[in-house]
Amino acid sequence: MLIKSELCVCDIAESINLSVPATSQQLKMLKQAGILVQRNTGKMVYYSFANPEVEGVITSLLSNIIEKI
Repeated sequence: MLIKSELCVCDIAESINLSVPATSQQLKMLKQAGILVQRNTGKMVYYSFANPEVEGVITSLLSNIIEKI
């Protein structure tokens, strides 16, 4: 989901079928862990990967999970 661009919390929440507050809390934890970065624009909050290495690891992990499903 975040692989190609930054996304707002509302779009992420919709795509994973969670409430915006629940999604926001999970994203906050990923940000605190250094996995994501946050950009605020007015009332909108956008998230993207913190660096290319993290993006690569997540992409590889997701690919492996999808192959096993």
